Amino acid sequence: GSLGNEPGASPVVVFNLGVQSNHPLGLAAPHFDKVGDYFRALHNDLTSRRDELGMLSYSNWRGDERTSNNTLLLTYYFRDVESVNRFAHEELHRKAWDWMNKEKPAHISRDVLRTRACV
Repeated sequence: GSLGNEPGASPVVVFNLGVQSNHPLGLAAPHFDKVGDYFRALHNDLTSRRDELGMLSYSNWRGDERTSNNTLLLTYYFRDVESVNRFAHEELHRKAWDWMNKEKPAHISRDVLRTRACV
């Protein structure tokens, strides 16, 4: 295909899900294994139910500015805001948030969530 100067016919929602360990052990820090478990479970659920949940695609990024490789970012592309909202209210996502809010590990940043509708 080719890129033109006309906007797309339908919106795309970009959803960033990120986490960072601010601990000298990086990804080997206490509690980070549980964070990784939730990230994998959420990602696997999204990719296995992509049509149902309205996910179009995804990309990932791992920060390597430090030797600890302590920053993870998954970028998901959804067909609309309603799809992101449906995912956000799923039981597994709620369980992950509840765990973070209960444990509050000081060296692990909370999910960095940003949404932006792009046309």
